[in-house]
Amino acid sequence: MPLLRVLNYSKQFHIDHLGRQIGVFENLTFTLDEGQFMLVSGPNGIGKSTLLRCLYRTYLPTGGQALYDSRYGVIDLARAADIDILTLRAGGDRLRNTVFAPASACERPRTGGRAAAGLRASRTRPLSPRRASCWRTLA
Repeated sequence: MPLLRVLNYSKQFHIDHLGRQIGVFENLTFTLDEGQFMLVSGPNGIGKSTLLRCLYRTYLPTGGQALYDSRYGVIDLARAADIDILTLRAGGDRLRNTVFAPASACERPRTGGRAAAGLRASRTRPLSPRRASCWRTLA
């Protein structure tokens, strides 16, 4: 099983005072194996940071699944209880330190002038002290 399997992931923001929905991404599907690095790139406002925030559960996704193979078993990050997400973030499974590291804030890869965000999958290798301190400022 992949470390992370995202299936039909969607996010919309509801703008109350306008009475409308703004779609950010829809039916996003990908897998991330242990040790793999995935770069998400695109122009500003395309939803790169929103995707990372949904996976980290700062935002709730509108639909789909994000199946994370934690050391406690497979958990759907899109529907997990808040206490389970807090347990993963607190280091019980290293979710905070090793799975979702926004490259746009800590490492700026060359992407032809586009902004980029990275997903890194690793269960065994901790972040370097430089990246770990950068991640703590984002958490």
